[in-house]
Amino acid sequence: MKKLSAIIICVLFSISAFSLDLNLRVTPGIVAPLKSDRYKTGFGVFAQGDLDFFGFMNAGVEGNVLLTSATGINESLSFAGGGLGLSFYYAPLSRLHLGAGFAFGPYITSGVISSSGLYWRTYGEVGFRATPELTLSFTGNFIDYETIRNGRFLNGINAGIGLKYVIPIGKKGSSSLTASFVQDEAAFPLFMTAYRNFELGTITLKNNEASEIRNVHVRFRAGKYTASTYESANIPVVQKHSSVEVPLLADFSTEILKYSENGRINGELIIEYELLGKKKHSEQNIILSMNNRNAFCWADPTAISAFISSGTPEVQQLASIISGVETNHLIQGMNKNLQMSAAIFEGLRLFGIIYSEDKITPFVDYHKVYDMDSIQYPLQTMTYLSGDYDDIGILLASCLESVGVPTGYMILDDDFILLIGTNIRVGTELNHFASSDGLLIDDENVYFGLSMADFQKGFTQSRATAFEKIAAAKKEIDIPYDYVNTEYAWAIYSPAVFSSSGNVFEYPTRVEIEKATKKAIDDYINSDLAVVVERAKASKDPNKIGVALFRSGKIKDAKAQFSKSDSISCLNNLANCYMAEKDYDSAAKTYEKVLAKDSSNKIATKGLNSANEKLGR
Repeated sequence: MKKLSAIIICVLFSISAFSLDLNLRVTPGIVAPLKSDRYKTGFGVFAQGDLDFFGFMNAGVEGNVLLTSATGINESLSFAGGGLGLSFYYAPLSRLHLGAGFAFGPYITSGVISSSGLYWRTYGEVGFRATPELTLSFTGNFIDYETIRNGRFLNGINAGIGLKYVIPIGKKGSSSLTASFVQDEAAFPLFMTAYRNFELGTITLKNNEASEIRNVHVRFRAGKYTASTYESANIPVVQKHSSVEVPLLADFSTEILKYSENGRINGELIIEYELLGKKKHSEQNIILSMNNRNAFCWADPTAISAFISSGTPEVQQLASIISGVETNHLIQGMNKNLQMSAAIFEGLRLFGIIYSEDKITPFVDYHKVYDMDSIQYPLQTMTYLSGDYDDIGILLASCLESVGVPTGYMILDDDFILLIGTNIRVGTELNHFASSDGLLIDDENVYFGLSMADFQKGFTQSRATAFEKIAAAKKEIDIPYDYVNTEYAWAIYSPAVFSSSGNVFEYPTRVEIEKATKKAIDDYINSDLAVVVERAKASKDPNKIGVALFRSGKIKDAKAQFSKSDSISCLNNLANCYMAEKDYDSAAKTYEKVLAKDSSNKIATKGLNSANEKLGR
C-alpha cells in the first residue's frame, strides 16, 4: 500500500510541470447498491484533485467515503478509498460541460464488517459553467469494491451534485487574451489592395483565460492609411492556454501611396471574442514596417500589373485626348485596337516621353535578380517625361487599358515587350498580318508586341523589333517564353491608383497626333496588309480580295471586287462599303437584295435597320 502511494505521488510531481490548471472537485450524492437485499442505500462523497492537460483531459488523485449499512443490521458500514483518476471533457456550448472518467485505487472498510481491497469506478457528468473557474455538475457513477481474496464485496450506482473549482498553475499568464505579431518582410504600398488576401505577417493569439474562448474576430486598422477596419480571421474556438496563428490582413487606402520613404506605421489590432457567452474586447498596438511606394521585387513578374492603372485620372485624361482624335479617323474594317495603340503610342512620344535608364536600379539588371527595384507609377512617368523600359511600358499599358484595349507583357533579358490584344478571332490572324511568327496567340486572343527598347524609334520600328524578339522567344527550346495577361493578373494584384491634384500638362495637338498616327497606320498597311491583299488575290475569290482591300482602307477598290459577284457575302460586304462611305440609300438597297435572297439573313437585317435609321425612315 505504501509503495502504491509513493508511485502515485511521484507520477503526480512528474506530470505537474506540464499541466495547465488544477481542478478541485467535491461530489456528494446518494449511493444505491445493486444488491439491495444485502446493503441499504447510503451516502457518498468523492473529492478529486485533477491536473488539466491539453484542454480536454484531466489526470489526478481522488478520495472517497461511502456510508451505508447491511440489511437487518443497525450498525453502519463505511468505505474509505483513494487512488488515481483519468477523465476527458468537452464543452460543445459556452456554458455546457460534458465529461466522462475512470478511477481506481485501494480502499478499507470500518464498522460491522472489516475488509480491504481495490475499488474502481466509471462516471459521466453534465455541468453548467457559472464562471470560467466554477462549474456545477450532475454526476452519475458506477462503483465496484473488490476484496483481494473473496472477489466482489459491494457495487452500486451513485448520483450526485458536484462542484468544481479551477486554479491556474503551470503555464501562467494574465487572465486575458494576448497577441504577438511577427513581420517577415516590409510591406509594399504597391499591393495596397492585395493585402486583403496576402498576409502582412503572422499574429499569434494566446488564450490566457480560464476557459476556451469562442467567435474570435481579429481586425486591423491604421488610421488614415487604411480604408476600413479589416478582418484578418474569424476563429470558432480557441482552447484555454492554447495558441493559434492567423495572418494579418489589411485594407489600405490610397494614403499609403504617399509613403515616399521606407519606414514604419502604427496600427491597432482589435480582437473581439466571447467568454462563456460574454463578449470581450481587446486592443493592441502593432508596428508595420513599410517599403517606399516605388519599391518592387521581381520575384513574381505578374505583380508588375499593380503599377498598370487605367483608373488614374491623369492617365484617363491623356488617353481620352489622344483616342478622341483617332476615333474620328478610324479606318473601317481595319483592326481598331491596332489603330488605337498606334495613336496612343505616338501620342505619348509627342507628349514628350523619352527613354531614360534608371542609373540606380536599371531594368536590364534588376529584373533578373531579387534585389529591391524602384519603378515609377504612370503619373510619375508623365510628370518626369521619362522612364526606363518598364516605366514606359507601364504608362502605355495604363493608357491603352483606359480606352478598352487589352494588354499583356513579356519580360526579356534586354527588353520590356508590351503585348496588344487585337480581339481578332484566333485562326484568322493572317487576314490582318503578313506573318504569325512574331505574334503571341493563346486560346482567347491574338497579340502583337511593342518593344519599349525601341520606343523612341516610333510605333513601326517598335512593332517590328517586338515581332522579331517574340518570334525568337517562341523558337527557344531551353527557356520557354512566358507572358502575363494584364487583366488576369489584376485578379491577384489589383492596380494601385497613384494620383495627385494640381498637375498641369501640355498635351500634343490634334494635328500632331493625326500626322504621326497616319504614318504609323500607312506603315502597317504597306508592311502587313499589302501582303494580306496579295494572298487574297492569289485565291481569285472576289470576296476575300474585297475584304483585304476594305481592311486596307481602299474602299473604292473593295467595292469593285464585291460587285463582281451577287453572292450573299459579296452583297453584304458591298453594302458595308456603302455604309462606310455614308451612302445609306445605296446600302439599304443592297441589304434589301440580300434579304430577297435570304429573308432570315441577320447581317442584312441589322444593316438595313441601321441604314434606315440613318435615313430617318
